Amino acid sequence: MMDFGKMKDMMNLQRKLKKIQKEIKKQTYAYESPAGTIRVVVNGEGVVQKVEVLRPEFLQESTKKVEKELARTIQEAQKHALKETERKMQEMLGELDLPL
Repeated sequence: MMDFGKMKDMMNLQRKLKKIQKEIKKQTYAYESPAGTIRVVVNGEGVVQKVEVLRPEFLQESTKKVEKELARTIQEAQKHALKETERKMQEMLGELDLPL
């Protein structure tokens, strides 16, 4: 026999989790390269939203140097977003009244 109360609780939990996922996706995080040449903005899922060149003269550097700095900055931005997302998830999940 099915316990409809628990089923309802699980459906409510699923709705709350979807809401949390949407909120995380909306979050954005900016990370600036240590040299201050590039800023990368990613969402809570780590997807790059924007790349800004803060010092245009940096683009006069060798292609290899520019590519390396860009890749490093993107990776760091994604790491930062992942850490923040994990922290927020733990915080939000802690606020949920989970039926066990």
